[in-house]
Amino acid sequence: MHQELTQPYKGSEPYLNGLNWGMSIDEVKQLHPGILEDITDDDELSLKIIQYTGLTYNDISCDVGLMINELGLCAYVYSFSDDSFSYEALYDELTEQFGRPLREGYNYTDKIVVWNTDDFSKIILMENGGICFSSPYYDVLTAYEMVITDSPRRDLYSSIYKLTWGMTYDEVIEADSVFNYSLDEQWTNDESKYTYYSYKNVAFSDYSATLRLDFNENYGLDGYGFIIYEDVFDKLYKEAEQLYGAPDDEKSDSSFHSVQWYDADANFQLYISDSTSGDGKKYVYYGYWAPDSFYDTASQTASDNPIRNLRWGMTIDEIKQSETASLVDEKVTESGNTELSYSGVTFRELPAELVLSISDTKGLEGVNYRMKGDMFRTYYDELCSLYGAPDTESIDDSSYIYAWWYSTENNCQIYISYSVNDDKTHYGIWAEQE
Repeated sequence: MHQELTQPYKGSEPYLNGLNWGMSIDEVKQLHPGILEDITDDDELSLKIIQYTGLTYNDISCDVGLMINELGLCAYVYSFSDDSFSYEALYDELTEQFGRPLREGYNYTDKIVVWNTDDFSKIILMENGGICFSSPYYDVLTAYEMVITDSPRRDLYSSIYKLTWGMTYDEVIEADSVFNYSLDEQWTNDESKYTYYSYKNVAFSDYSATLRLDFNENYGLDGYGFIIYEDVFDKLYKEAEQLYGAPDDEKSDSSFHSVQWYDADANFQLYISDSTSGDGKKYVYYGYWAPDSFYDTASQTASDNPIRNLRWGMTIDEIKQSETASLVDEKVTESGNTELSYSGVTFRELPAELVLSISDTKGLEGVNYRMKGDMFRTYYDELCSLYGAPDTESIDDSSYIYAWWYSTENNCQIYISYSVNDDKTHYGIWAEQE
């Protein structure tokens, strides 16, 4: 499904109406009324560029290049040669529309200024006579080797595109349409239970940096930061102070200076430090950490939630790496789901068989415990006290009884049953249906 391409800002020409991010070349050509001049390949960036001439933008004559990659239309650029082009006028208009720019800086030859729209599309004004609009799913700045990038002032969802706290490394890699850096190094600290992944030559602010992603064994992705080998601590400190006020914590000695904002935003904590590496190089670390609420929720899930240390959506391989019980069976059911059965598990202090249900498309969606004996009434009364009467139940049959709670406060569904034939109670937790 294409994402609607909204008008870049008030006063723009309406000829882009009808185009959507993700469109193919043929779809663009059918909808675009401009004069097609050329279609070229940029092998280095894996793009096709459709060039149109003789157009206007805000009453200024211009050419337009539409960029299409494997995901479809991802960016378009207005190029101005008319003397009526005014960098200052467009700067003022964009600032009035979108507020203070996210970043101002330079690529190799040109001053450029960056804004973001509400949907995180980028707007880049170039002093040499151009404006670029790019999809939130395409990092046009890095593609063109510009030194500046999106500001790190926003939370994880937008700073590193669409990654979220708690993701596994495999989930990050699978999100390759929004995360396309090349891994440089990884290492594991067994004592702290962290694995770190490092990516060099990542653009951050006005500088080249190393990006490091931090994965905790129990919590998944819970931190990331940029390492910059330049003396920019004071600059980044002042910028953060303008945005979030005085820091909540500040430490300093002869070789180390750090500041931290514990609640810089509802979804992260911000940490900046000025240090010296083992080889004597000065560097600044600018990092985001998950908020305390993330660990509180994750700890609750790990200790009390019956889905254990698992997470909805996990793949079979991720489950096998995470689950420590003994795998005794793996099969595909008539519904097409894969079932993994584990022994040596306890549920509510009772020995149980654990059966996990994994969908090819949705990943882990069911966690089920099967216990010897009749505990149905105990679980039934407990769940009724928590969630009210079941949404569906059949408790009159003498040989098989069951009850479903389709929606609970834990964003899941709960199913319990008891069968006289095998004298087993079944307690299942299922991901909430869309």
